Amino acid sequence: MAEAMFQGTFAQVRPIAGRKVYQFIIEVPMERADAALKAMGGLPNPEESRWVAVARLDPKVTEQKPESPAERATSRNKNPEPWHTLKLSKRAAIMCGEPMFWGWAERQYRDASGGCLLSIQNAEHAADWLRFKTSVSSRKEYDTNEAAGRRYLEIEKSYRAHRMEVERYGEAS
Repeated sequence: MAEAMFQGTFAQVRPIAGRKVYQFIIEVPMERADAALKAMGGLPNPEESRWVAVARLDPKVTEQKPESPAERATSRNKNPEPWHTLKLSKRAAIMCGEPMFWGWAERQYRDASGGCLLSIQNAEHAADWLRFKTSVSSRKEYDTNEAAGRRYLEIEKSYRAHRMEVERYGEAS
């Protein structure tokens, strides 16, 4: 039964537009993602329902406090640099690692009824979306191509405004 279980951190809850359901987001470290996906029975199939059980672990057993992507990025550096001094490519990589960014980016592609036209499930999907939106083949271009950098900063500014609003007022449905 052990291969049917995995451990992660409860990261976010969000309502699904047009449906009377919520989506619960559990974050799993990258090195454990394959095992978690295997435990879930592989990639989801929209043509079938796959019921799962979720249980809260004893907090005394899980002593390690999970870090946000921004905390992970700065914890590697004893003297973290302020956000505005980081290269745009690094800022983009950090932002693409944030599950809140994934949801925000998905909401940029809605059909007329509010249905999601794009599914962003991880940092790689977010990076693909960001590169597409800014017309670059690599996020490193934000550091060398002024126009690409401006396009990135426009998206970052919009996302950060959304993030501040969510932190202040909570997630809107």
